[in-house]
Amino acid sequence: MMKLLLCSALLLPLYVSAETALVIYVQPGGGFKMLTEGGNTGGAGIVQFQQAAEKPLAIQLLPDGTAQCENGMLSVASFSLSFRHAISSEKLLCGASWHLESVSRQRWINLQPEISFKGERRALMQLASATRLQIGHLRAQTAGNTASTSPIYLDLSAIDSDASVLSARFDKPALGFGEVGDTRDALASARLRITKTALATSNALPYRLGFESTQQSNNQWQLRTPSGEESMPYHIIIAGKSIVPSDRIYGQLPAGEVTSEEIEIQFRLEGKQTRGMAAGTRLTDRLTAVITPEG
Repeated sequence: MMKLLLCSALLLPLYVSAETALVIYVQPGGGFKMLTEGGNTGGAGIVQFQQAAEKPLAIQLLPDGTAQCENGMLSVASFSLSFRHAISSEKLLCGASWHLESVSRQRWINLQPEISFKGERRALMQLASATRLQIGHLRAQTAGNTASTSPIYLDLSAIDSDASVLSARFDKPALGFGEVGDTRDALASARLRITKTALATSNALPYRLGFESTQQSNNQWQLRTPSGEESMPYHIIIAGKSIVPSDRIYGQLPAGEVTSEEIEIQFRLEGKQTRGMAAGTRLTDRLTAVITPEG
């Protein structure tokens, strides 16, 4: 379950520097995302190394901890990782040194991760008491220079968590009806944007949407004075339908990276509800959108 006003995280390219750690997140819906921590970031799903002009470059993928090299891949339990050159498709074999000859101009070397997973999540969880496990590192060295090392972590924190794959935000942090009279209804509107985070899969993602308020009563939304002595009901309307606290709305974010959609929400206050109330009375409610991934 996830509360309103969480910010979405964008999937950014990965530029490897000496201060950069590569973190592979096991996603709750299946699949993986590789992000960086520290250093600079730079194409989604791409790890970049900079090769200086007139300098050869050597790159290695090496295991750490309980991981080991198997069939050219960095492996631990049911998880295996390797990289390929984005253009030539040449594979970076685990434990071997990949030598790149010097070139006349500085260039970027782009590597695409290849991940194999047999689906045995329990086997991964049994490997560490913590939710993050260092499984290896990428080592890059230019002739005559000190090698830079970037650790590779397998992050298991999202395996049983739904909150990390969706975010939501209203386009207005506060909304008001303004002055309301007893002879007319008052309307206000806001948009709710629901977005996949970088930890979500690229598959279509069904979700369930509801709303919560500490002031709801008898399955109605309530505005109340600060003292709580006076209150009145109001309505939440989506696609022409009045939504009560017990209602749930089902939707689906489209396939793709960090996709989103907006929902138009209307709030209506019936003017007749204000009859007998003193002029200048201030009533408020605090509403929370609750979004839960489905499936």
